[in-house]
Amino acid sequence: HTGNCAPRYVWPGVDLSSEAIARCQRQLAFPQAKWLQGFADNIPAPAASVDIVVNVESSHSYPSMPAFLQEVRRVLRPGGYFAFADIRKTELIPELEEQIDHCGLVRVEHALITREVLRALDGMTREREKLIDASVPRILRAAFRDFAGVRNSAVYTLLADDRLRYFCYLLKKPDHVA
Repeated sequence: HTGNCAPRYVWPGVDLSSEAIARCQRQLAFPQAKWLQGFADNIPAPAASVDIVVNVESSHSYPSMPAFLQEVRRVLRPGGYFAFADIRKTELIPELEEQIDHCGLVRVEHALITREVLRALDGMTREREKLIDASVPRILRAAFRDFAGVRNSAVYTLLADDRLRYFCYLLKKPDHVA
């Protein structure tokens, strides 16, 4: 920043894993960062205190998507945004849509990005496979390939066969909340 305009933002990162939080505190330490251990349905932030919530590739594993959405709504300031990207089984997309439509946040944008994700995975497969082969014990390599989504892995095949979809949403908390 220049002039006398000091940054006012603190960017909290929340993760369930204490090991992930410790790694972030070591590797991503900077004055505006704060790393907290917490749960998706109990975010360690005061009500109406957050401008933007970003969630990538984790909501599919939460015990309750409606509880998570209500917690996001609670911590967002009026006019705040929630950006998230994740995967779901194709047959579960209508349930997710209904949950979003009833969470009290307004849909700003939405896109299915499965094709783009597959193209990106195609471009990363060779490097990811080299890294897995060099770093992972042989007995665990298949699981790591699935996790990494390399070409012909289970996750890649589910995406390619449209049994799994990758999407992104931008939602907004209304400016004036009753």
